[in-house]
Amino acid sequence: MIIRLLPNSPAVNALCICHERERLYRHNGQEYMVEQISLIGDGQSARVVAKLKSPFDVLEDKQY
Repeated sequence: MIIRLLPNSPAVNALCICHERERLYRHNGQEYMVEQISLIGDGQSARVVAKLKSPFDVLEDKQY
């Protein structure tokens, strides 16, 4: 799942913390792992783009 946020949104801080500490991020009542965070655009069109993944998918990827 990909979400786009305004750069000054408090949710961006939560995304960054969850990404750095490998914690679950809650979006619309569902929990996700934050895989990637990037910034697109500039000025008023700037957006933070986050790629989220289900924690169950992450566990499957880590198994041998």
